[in-house]
Amino acid sequence: MIRKNNAKHLTNENQDLQNQINELYNKYGDCDKFAQKFEEIQRVVYAKKEQVFFESSPSLRLLEEAYGYNFILRILSYQLIDINTSTNVKLKMGTPQIKDLSVFFLSDFKDLKISEFLLFIKYCKDAVYGSFYAQVDPHLIKSWFHNNFLADRKDIFDNYRLQKYQQAEAEKKQKKELEREQWRKDSVTRQQYEELVAKGLYKPRYKNE
Repeated sequence: MIRKNNAKHLTNENQDLQNQINELYNKYGDCDKFAQKFEEIQRVVYAKKEQVFFESSPSLRLLEEAYGYNFILRILSYQLIDINTSTNVKLKMGTPQIKDLSVFFLSDFKDLKISEFLLFIKYCKDAVYGSFYAQVDPHLIKSWFHNNFLADRKDIFDNYRLQKYQQAEAEKKQKKELEREQWRKDSVTRQQYEELVAKGLYKPRYKNE
């Protein structure tokens, strides 16, 4: 039995998901329109490269919810087939291997953005992480994804957070220096203080002040 507060939480989650799906439909349309816009999405990703890590893009999870498991599986499979055709090795991945690899991404990395997946595919085709030798090996592709792509993405995010922290600390230091400088400008000398007291413009709070 679902408790009331849990039911409310689930309702809010479902509504949030539905809002995201509606936004997706408004931007990309139905399955057919999304497929038609896919080359455009690719061009944007290829132009921006690592910048896609910091930009909004639908996750595989959201795409599956909006367009269905089989449709997104085909989308991923077509991209993996593109790796096959872009290499010169004789032994290519067969249909079962391509499907297994597509399932690997869609099942284990649902929160991966489609833009990140496309960037990884481009890096595989461009031999950024290495080259295929005897065959297009799905195990090697998985290794590149785990050991290179995800590791590089983590380093990029870590560097970004470090830069943000250093920037915030620099701004904080600059603010303190400006406040200190303003305090020096606003403060008075002992002579100026005594003149203010003598003219009755300032009344000491303590007898020995």
